[in-house]
Amino acid sequence: MPIRGTDKCGGEATCISFASHMEIADEIRNQHPEIRYIILSSDDKSVISNATLEASKPEGKWRFLINSFDSQARLQGSTVGSKDAEKSETEMPMALLQPLSSLHLQLRAKYFVLNGNSIWHGLIGKLVQHGGCGFCSGISIRWLDKETNPKYLSCGWTNEKNPLCVERKKKKLWRR
Repeated sequence: MPIRGTDKCGGEATCISFASHMEIADEIRNQHPEIRYIILSSDDKSVISNATLEASKPEGKWRFLINSFDSQARLQGSTVGSKDAEKSETEMPMALLQPLSSLHLQLRAKYFVLNGNSIWHGLIGKLVQHGGCGFCSGISIRWLDKETNPKYLSCGWTNEKNPLCVERKKKKLWRR
């Protein structure tokens, strides 16, 4: 379950909270009770922190597989396209390892919750739907930009004419 954060949210698109992602995960689990693991990748360190807290709860509902390069890249400030990534040759491998390892982990999932307003999430969706790159058969994708439940709807460039998104834009919940 890739979770967008930081630069994308509130600017180019709206993003749902970590708690809302967990509600969707619980909905998926209600239909497929054997699911125990969430493959988590995020560019938002608070998402990683929330997952760590969630995993440490006594009831232990979920186990998270987290890309260790996500948090390392954020701490070092070396993400692809960042000016920090261009500063030295030693930082560049981290800038490449983070997205490639994240993609590799995400392609192992069977159930996806994707924000279609994110080019990264769109790439993941297309690779597993049409590119033959997913590791599982019978994959299921829940696109948040096509969501019918307003609580989970992500507004942005793919659905900016959706009446609810137009209303959210008027309220300045996101800009485009």
